[in-house]
Amino acid sequence: LFRTYNVSLNQMSKGNLMHRCLEMIMSEESEGRRVYNENFVNFSDEELKERIHREFMLYFDEQMGGDFGKTARFMQELARYEQTAFYIVKLVQTELKDTLFKPAAFEFNLTKENKESILQLTLEKGYTINIRGSVDRADIYEDENGRRFLRIVDYKTGSTKFNIAELYSGLNLQMMIYLLALTKSVNELNPDGKLEPSAIMYAHLKEFPARGLPSDDIDELSVFRSRAKEFKPDGLMISNINTISALNNKYGGDLSLFSFNKDGSISKTAKQPVKEDYFKALEEFALRKVYELADRLANGDIAASPVQTGKGRQAKIPCSYCDYFSVCGNANPKNPRIITEEDKEKLDSELEMMINETKGGEN
Repeated sequence: LFRTYNVSLNQMSKGNLMHRCLEMIMSEESEGRRVYNENFVNFSDEELKERIHREFMLYFDEQMGGDFGKTARFMQELARYEQTAFYIVKLVQTELKDTLFKPAAFEFNLTKENKESILQLTLEKGYTINIRGSVDRADIYEDENGRRFLRIVDYKTGSTKFNIAELYSGLNLQMMIYLLALTKSVNELNPDGKLEPSAIMYAHLKEFPARGLPSDDIDELSVFRSRAKEFKPDGLMISNINTISALNNKYGGDLSLFSFNKDGSISKTAKQPVKEDYFKALEEFALRKVYELADRLANGDIAASPVQTGKGRQAKIPCSYCDYFSVCGNANPKNPRIITEEDKEKLDSELEMMINETKGGEN
């Protein structure tokens, strides 16, 4: 059962529109699939605007019913969002212009043609889990020795931030599992099974605040950098001088996961890359969580256990926008789960134990 919605420019429709816009503008058709268009980084501003407008109109006609029932206010809002789309696509274009990571796939489906997942897990009871989903974008960097490194990009049109503490409670496992699925299986992106994990990245595509829009009394570069800083990517990356040197470190790293000094080194006052053993332990932790959650489902434990985000008047839980609120027996609990800094400490403690176990096994 699905709730019916009025056609509007809500968070969901804006997200779908931006996803489509980026995929179609950055890629081209080749042998029945979408592949990266190497010329994307060379498109002029006018060409970008023309392509964005074309995709907006196609989505408007195909998914929103065209002109039927649309008010002048709706059309004005659509036009404003089209302007936002240009700023976002421009940021993506600028980042890709000076990075050695190149898009290898868009909306990559983890389900094979035979309906099986590229990553299957088997529980003790004999149940098989098919990991399903679609990767927004998969970027690959190949170094001079032929080693290939994977960076998974997840487009976020809302205010979601990467919070590693959430993994401890089994939340936001998606990116780690996707990375695991693509690097631990033989698939279209990993035909020889040697693709190495490098990073997971949230690319923020939300609407620009008024202060991020052009102004006659601010130079163009300052405006661009203010936008870039507002929507700086978020995520996690393995500490590897090879792959970090492949990132776009221009503009002080405003377009990358890290902040860079003028000499190209990572600023020690901002986010840092993590050691490879920590990253691998995190992958294993995420995998164990999937097994744990699957076991609970197999045993009939399906009770809702919402997590509260924010504090005070800003506090909210998923129940407030869930379509099935009225039929749930555990909606709006008095004491919802809350992610705290202690969860991060507990996670780090478990990861340290896993790292030590691995080192002990190697010895």
